[in-house]
Amino acid sequence: MAFIAGLIFCPLAGYLTWGPLSPLTNLGLHDFEGVLPLYVFAGTWSLIVAWRLGPRAGVFSLIRLVLSLEPVIMHR
Repeated sequence: MAFIAGLIFCPLAGYLTWGPLSPLTNLGLHDFEGVLPLYVFAGTWSLIVAWRLGPRAGVFSLIRLVLSLEPVIMHR
Protein backbone atom coordinates (compact mmCIF):
# COMPACT_ATOMS: atom_id res chain seq x y z
CA MET A 1 0.00 0.00 0.00
CA ALA A 2 2.81 2.40 0.83
CA PHE A 3 4.53 1.56 -2.46
CA ILE A 4 1.40 2.50 -4.42
CA ALA A 5 0.98 5.70 -2.43
CA GLY A 6 4.59 6.69 -3.02
CA LEU A 7 4.47 5.75 -6.68
CA ILE A 8 1.12 7.29 -7.64
CA PHE A 9 -0.32 9.66 -5.07
CA CYS A 10 2.77 11.65 -4.03
CA PRO A 11 3.69 12.70 -7.59
CA LEU A 12 0.03 13.45 -8.29
CA ALA A 13 -0.20 15.74 -5.25
CA GLY A 14 3.02 17.45 -6.29
CA TYR A 15 1.81 17.92 -9.85
CA LEU A 16 -1.45 19.46 -8.70
CA THR A 17 0.19 22.10 -6.50
CA TRP A 18 3.79 22.81 -7.51
CA GLY A 19 4.92 25.10 -10.28
CA PRO A 20 3.42 28.08 -12.05
CA LEU A 21 1.42 25.92 -14.49
CA SER A 22 -0.09 23.48 -12.01
CA PRO A 23 -3.90 23.12 -12.05
CA LEU A 24 -4.46 24.29 -8.47
CA THR A 25 -2.13 27.27 -8.93
CA ASN A 26 -4.21 28.32 -11.92
CA LEU A 27 -7.31 28.13 -9.72
CA GLY A 28 -5.79 30.48 -7.14
CA LEU A 29 -3.91 28.26 -4.68
CA HIS A 30 -0.58 29.81 -3.74
CA ASP A 31 1.75 27.40 -1.95
CA PHE A 32 4.63 29.71 -1.11
CA GLU A 33 6.88 27.19 0.64
CA GLY A 34 5.86 24.08 -1.29
CA VAL A 35 4.91 22.00 1.76
CA LEU A 36 1.13 21.91 1.38
CA PRO A 37 1.03 18.59 -0.50
CA LEU A 38 3.56 17.10 1.91
CA TYR A 39 1.59 17.89 5.07
CA VAL A 40 -1.84 17.22 3.60
CA PHE A 41 -0.74 13.93 2.07
CA ALA A 42 1.19 12.73 5.14
CA GLY A 43 -1.58 13.72 7.54
CA THR A 44 -4.31 12.12 5.47
CA TRP A 45 -2.27 8.97 4.96
CA SER A 46 -1.49 8.64 8.68
CA LEU A 47 -5.17 9.05 9.59
CA ILE A 48 -6.18 6.36 7.10
CA VAL A 49 -3.53 3.94 8.36
CA ALA A 50 -4.48 4.56 12.01
CA TRP A 51 -8.14 4.01 11.16
CA ARG A 52 -7.39 0.78 9.28
CA LEU A 53 -5.17 -0.60 12.07
CA GLY A 54 -7.72 0.18 14.77
CA PRO A 55 -7.10 0.43 18.51
CA ARG A 56 -4.37 -1.58 20.17
CA ALA A 57 -5.49 -4.93 21.51
CA GLY A 58 -6.23 -4.94 25.24
CA VAL A 59 -5.52 -1.30 25.93
CA PHE A 60 -9.07 -0.01 25.63
CA SER A 61 -10.88 -2.97 27.16
CA LEU A 62 -14.31 -1.85 28.34
CA ILE A 63 -14.51 -4.46 31.11
CA ARG A 64 -11.12 -3.47 32.51
CA LEU A 65 -12.02 0.22 32.51
CA VAL A 66 -15.39 -0.32 34.19
CA LEU A 67 -14.30 -2.79 36.87
CA SER A 68 -11.08 -1.15 37.97
CA LEU A 69 -10.64 2.36 39.22
CA GLU A 70 -6.85 2.23 39.27
CA PRO A 71 -4.84 3.79 36.43
CA VAL A 72 -3.77 1.59 33.55
CA ILE A 73 -0.01 0.91 33.70
CA MET A 74 1.34 0.52 30.19
CA HIS A 75 4.83 -0.80 31.06
CA ARG A 76 5.40 -3.60 33.52
